[in-house]
Amino acid sequence: SALQVNNEYCADMMKYFVQEADQKGIAIKSAEKYEEQASDFRTQLTKVRTDKTNAVFLCGYYQDSGLLLKQARELGIAAQFFGVTTIENPALIEAGGKAVERIIYTTSPVNCQGGALFCSDFEAAYGITPDYRAAYAYDALSILASAIKNVGDDPEKLKTELLTIEHTGASGLTKFDEKGNAQKTFILKTVKDGAFVEYQE
Repeated sequence: SALQVNNEYCADMMKYFVQEADQKGIAIKSAEKYEEQASDFRTQLTKVRTDKTNAVFLCGYYQDSGLLLKQARELGIAAQFFGVTTIENPALIEAGGKAVERIIYTTSPVNCQGGALFCSDFEAAYGITPDYRAAYAYDALSILASAIKNVGDDPEKLKTELLTIEHTGASGLTKFDEKGNAQKTFILKTVKDGAFVEYQE
């Protein structure tokens, strides 16, 4: 089964998820949507429970995903949930408590080895360890600065230049496909004992 926020980001995610599932022969029993800012997911979850699915792909954000997972467990849904990068925030755990344990999701690594200066500067400025959002922003600015340095600030030249860049930074490797979509390094993470940790089988 699949559940998603009804917006463009999750519509794209769902399109790629369905394509990959089809290629691998995985049947998706149902695909349900909910509106942004929703707080009651029981209608969609009842469908998932009826499907008796053992795995659910969830495309949402931390607050709604936390509430959704809590309601899923209250309804007796024991399926394994899989999510996306946008759930990684302490608010997920605050909203869902123990119900968010074991969700498996994709994200980019925050490279505090290769990006050590970024990490130490960030921690000194904000008093917290940087997450993937901070690493993305840092790398995006670094990539743009590099492109401007190479070709100046003409938009057409920048567009062409960005498509050629391969940058290893705070969020791992970033390169772009012919449509300008970022191709990123990804890892699997989960929630274990109330913390976001790298997933180990």
